[in-house]
Amino acid sequence: MSDAPQEPPSEENQAAQDAEQTAERDTVPPQGKVLWEQAWANWVSPEIEARREMGRLPAGFELRAAQIIFSPDAEAPAVRLNEEVVAVARVKIEGPIEKGQAIFENQIQDIESVDLTDSDSDSGHFTLLRVQDHWHIAFDFRRYATHVAQMVKLAGQFLDTATQALASDSVPAFVDNLFSAVELLAKAQLVLNGGHDPGSRKHSAIHSYFNMWGKLGNTRTEYVRLLNDLAKMRPKARYMVDAFTLSHSDAAAMLAVGRDFQEDMLAQIPPRHHVELP
Repeated sequence: MSDAPQEPPSEENQAAQDAEQTAERDTVPPQGKVLWEQAWANWVSPEIEARREMGRLPAGFELRAAQIIFSPDAEAPAVRLNEEVVAVARVKIEGPIEKGQAIFENQIQDIESVDLTDSDSDSGHFTLLRVQDHWHIAFDFRRYATHVAQMVKLAGQFLDTATQALASDSVPAFVDNLFSAVELLAKAQLVLNGGHDPGSRKHSAIHSYFNMWGKLGNTRTEYVRLLNDLAKMRPKARYMVDAFTLSHSDAAAMLAVGRDFQEDMLAQIPPRHHVELP
């Protein structure tokens, strides 16, 4: 008895199968194989399947790009496919090119970096881009980039005030303003890396988490030490609880560490590019 003929797959189902076969056939960098498999299993493949079931997958669908957006305001990551992907990529191309000249896929030799635009300013991302028959993987799970940039900018203002206070030998004002600056920078680093609620205003929580962050080797020990020293000095300097003295040389050294912390944080903030979207 012969088997009954199989019903051919629908266009949507065939498109989903083709997308998966294409992804399996193309080259994934060895160092990114595990990341690719996780992204495919957890987000990309389920999204393709869900769109297929809803009839939202176009006929002849071919996966060329995918992006998972981790927004701090969303309950679940958003998955974008192909032309829905929004990013700015720095690429290495073959041959010279003029500013404003169009770049075609066959000219791209490598993708050096992938950044989000200001339309996803506070989100993290996992982006997969297919160039010819190679997949490129880029990810940055840091969030609240815009919020952190504002915190670092405000910390800079407190640093400037601390500098002025030190120049005029106003040591209590120096300590108070340097403390505010360093605490803001510590909070900014924690928020950027998912280690603290940006809405929290508890000093104790910031200090506790930042000390733990330092013990894990995630920040420089001198930054942790500076925050701890200032936290001890501040009540004496501001509220005159006990006699307080601080030499000009020690204060200048503390201010230098605070400036270094600010520069480090400025370098850590992920870039967000402004792009006029159609």
